[in-house]
Amino acid sequence: MSEEHDNPEEITDEEIAISNRGIIINDSPILDKTDPVVVEEAQDELITEEISDEKIHRITPTQLDERLARGEEGKDETEELPPERKEYTFYKPKHDLVFLPGTGGNFFATQIYDKLAPSLVGIFEYNERINEYSVKQTLSHLSINGTSRSNVVSEIRKIPQRLQYIHDYIYDMQLSRGINKYDWLLNELGNSLLVTHRLTQFDIQNIAFSDFLISKNSDNFTLEDEMRLMGDLRVGEFYDNLHDLFYHHYEAHLFPYMTDICHIPYHLNTFKHSKKPLKNYQYACIISNEQCLYTQLLQMVKHALRNKTINDSDVRQIREFVEKFTDSRHATYEHVMSKMYSEMNTIGINDIYSHHYYYREMILDVDEDRWGDFFHFFGFSEYFWLNKTRLIDNVHQYHSKNIDLLLNFVTKREIELLMYPITSNIRHR
Repeated sequence: MSEEHDNPEEITDEEIAISNRGIIINDSPILDKTDPVVVEEAQDELITEEISDEKIHRITPTQLDERLARGEEGKDETEELPPERKEYTFYKPKHDLVFLPGTGGNFFATQIYDKLAPSLVGIFEYNERINEYSVKQTLSHLSINGTSRSNVVSEIRKIPQRLQYIHDYIYDMQLSRGINKYDWLLNELGNSLLVTHRLTQFDIQNIAFSDFLISKNSDNFTLEDEMRLMGDLRVGEFYDNLHDLFYHHYEAHLFPYMTDICHIPYHLNTFKHSKKPLKNYQYACIISNEQCLYTQLLQMVKHALRNKTINDSDVRQIREFVEKFTDSRHATYEHVMSKMYSEMNTIGINDIYSHHYYYREMILDVDEDRWGDFFHFFGFSEYFWLNKTRLIDNVHQYHSKNIDLLLNFVTKREIELLMYPITSNIRHR
């Protein structure tokens, strides 16, 4: 060491760097430059730091999938791949009610939430003219508590670009379909994106994705159509973002479980891979099964009776439907088998998350124990057994009024035949 610097404390950082062959270890004590092991370790650390800062960067799931689809071409060996997702989770248990239109699902919803009806004014409605119950989809949205909204906000603020991805997907899908039914949702998302740096739970209180999920599918736009229109990779990333930012955190303040009332189970409607299970998730299926002809007829009759004046075309359509199946056992069997198979796939009857409740045992040949199990599934078992007489009377009354509606168009014999098309002892014409 030179005479100019007898005091080690006066040695400059620059000189230390030179004497250590250009290696500077931040926030570390001065190393022994004569120890080759120390020097080699320091060089390795410097190289690692340089690569981390300049070359290694994370790629999104979409970019990863695109590269895997191309094979090894264009792959950067220095890229750090994100860990593969093993499962999807919900912070709190989610129990949904799943049914196809016409199977009385809204009546079932009013039954299980009978206890909460006074707290949910305007959510449940009843049309006496057609004995039709309705439940607004905002039921689940209004039940989300402040804690879960705060957790959603925290997740969004980590990576605001994920919310932008959700917005852009809905915008592009709507534009491609030539519709504007989701402008309200895009406006809410857009407002939140403007303030992501200071986002609060009040900024997301009107973002109701349950409305989007139940309405995006129809006879003219199926799940398969969505995949073809938007592409598998983009669809998958959109629903992953939707789950991670929102649905994972949802928790209800009124219900024992977070609940959506829907026609397609969450995991099917949001394209979750069968090999990546959902935790804390189950749903109750209302299954028409053999009674699909009866529920279809009931749906047609109620549609015709919605108007004050019944159209001749509606009457003709109903009569043609009934006579088709009362005239031919073969046509009846073929139609029922086709409907049962379609229902099984649409609402995921065979999936491990599903609990089965058949229309026959719940409405036609009422089984009180099955109703008890149904209420237990949604966390209201005690309430059911304390109010069993009134709740079961509701079921009998609902069914009786439906029969009265059908008698405006068909005979008792025809009703019986379509009610039990395979097991009925009544002969076809």
